[in-house]
Amino acid sequence: MKAILTLFGIILLCSSAFADDLTLTDGRVLKDATIKSQTPLTVTIKHAAGLSSVAKTLLPPDLQAKYPVDEAAARIANEKNQQARFKARELEQAEYQRSLKVKAEREETAKISTRAPIEEEANRNDRLYTAKREVQSLAEKYFRTEYDLVTKAKNIGSLKVTISDLQLVEGWANRWSVRGKCDIQYNGEVVKVYPTYSPEQIAEVNQLNSRGYGYPQTTLDHTPYETTEYSQKTQDFVAIYNAEAAEPTFEVTLR
Repeated sequence: MKAILTLFGIILLCSSAFADDLTLTDGRVLKDATIKSQTPLTVTIKHAAGLSSVAKTLLPPDLQAKYPVDEAAARIANEKNQQARFKARELEQAEYQRSLKVKAEREETAKISTRAPIEEEANRNDRLYTAKREVQSLAEKYFRTEYDLVTKAKNIGSLKVTISDLQLVEGWANRWSVRGKCDIQYNGEVVKVYPTYSPEQIAEVNQLNSRGYGYPQTTLDHTPYETTEYSQKTQDFVAIYNAEAAEPTFEVTLR
């Protein structure tokens, strides 16, 4: 029994160590070739030059019989490979779409970051324009209806409000400090005025008269005419315009 086991070990050792040259049906010769593994359609052969994957259909007939092509298993393997490739393409496409989304979000964030100061400046200018218009109207209304000099005057020639400074009150979104003046003409009286002429005008008339030319003498008109003379008043003021209240307020302090 011991002798039989020894002989079997020697035969097994020889078969695993032995390798022959393998000639494939396409004419290639693999030196010291040993088949190491197989798939449904191929075998992996170790040979003197390295490892090669060889189609089973290229093996000699005796090896084809020993390593037959398994069409069913090949179809299953092919389907699995196709599914794996399809899944890989899906993942690749999903990653590509994700990268596009991330890029678009970054670009939009960059645009917003660039646009925000511009929009803020535009909003600030809009609020300033609106405030100037409202303050101008409220200041004119105040001087026409509440300013004693105007309300008590017999006659008002003109009333002009000039806003020299308008600033947001710190900490408020729509409360403004105002600085300006009001120029008023008031209590106009009708008076007679005699025309006056400059020395140059008089000299020009005299020169024309000295030349003659057969025309009647030129004279300057000294007939009086009526005009209205007004007293002048400039009133400086500061104010607070509060547009945040339900009913906007305009509080004036005269200077």
